Amino acid sequence: MYNGNFPRPFWILLIVFIAYLFGISLYEHHMLYISPDLFTREHHGFIGVTIIAGLAEELVFRGFFMNRLLDRYSFMTANIIQSILFLGIHFPIYFADHLSLMGWLNNGFTVLPLGLIFGWIFYRSKNLWPSTILHCVWDSMMFIL
Repeated sequence: MYNGNFPRPFWILLIVFIAYLFGISLYEHHMLYISPDLFTREHHGFIGVTIIAGLAEELVFRGFFMNRLLDRYSFMTANIIQSILFLGIHFPIYFADHLSLMGWLNNGFTVLPLGLIFGWIFYRSKNLWPSTILHCVWDSMMFIL
C-alpha cells in the first residue's frame, strides 16, 4: 500500500490545500496568523493531532475499509461509504467541543469531501502516501493556522 506513486493530481491537491488554508487564515485574521501556543501544555497534542491521527485514520479508512469495500463495491460506492465512516469517527470531537448546529454543519461539509478526496487519491495512486500526506498537511495547517 505504500509505494512511490505520486500522481499529478496529488501535487495539484497539495498546492490547492495549502493555498486554501492560507487564504482562510488571511480572510479570518486579516493577516497570516500562526497560533503562538502550539507546544504549550494545553496544546500538547500537536504531534498526535497532526501526524499520528492522519497516519492512523488513513491506515484505517483508506488502507483497510476502502480496500475491503473495493472487493465488494464499485469505486464510487466504496468511496462514499468510507467517507461517511470517516465523518462518523469525527462526531465524538464535535460533542466534546460542544459545537453549535452551524459548527456541526461546517465540519460535516468539510470532513465528508475530504474523505472523498483522500479516497479518490488513494484509489488513483494505489498508494497510501499521497492521502496520508494530504491528510497530515490539512490537519497540521488547521492546527497551526
